Formats: sequence, C-alpha cells, structure tokens
Amino acid sequence: AIISELLSKKIPLPSTLSIFSAELIALLVVSQWIRHNGNPYGKYVICSDSLSAILSLQKLYSTNPYVQQIQENI
Repeated sequence: AIISELLSKKIPLPSTLSIFSAELIALLVVSQWIRHNGNPYGKYVICSDSLSAILSLQKLYSTNPYVQQIQENI
C-alpha cells in the first residue's frame, strides 16, 4: 500500500511474488507518481523498511527490471 496526503493506493499482487519484488513494485509506483504528478522542484521522502530494496537501487548496472525502472524515475 502507498499512502500520502495526495495518494492512497492498494496494489493487488500475485501471491507468488517475492516480498523483495513487492517492495520494489511499491517503490516503483510511488516513483512513477512523483515523476508524473509531483512538483519537479519539490522534495519528497519515501520511507521503506526494506533495506534490500533500498540497497538494490544503488547498483549501477542492475539486471532487475523493477530496479531499472525506479532508477529511471529518480
């Protein structure tokens, strides 16, 4: 789920999806929302309790398609 003052979204995911992938999808959805709807000069704080998802975003040449899409958005 993604919750803010402007956005509240519950994303149905397949039960076979890993928790890691689910965390990345949540980060992807919020990064897409900020990219398309947010103030380009605004500052945003995205909170996640998934250290592995956050650390995966630091990889310069990730093969994970979710990581690649998030990196493009940020």
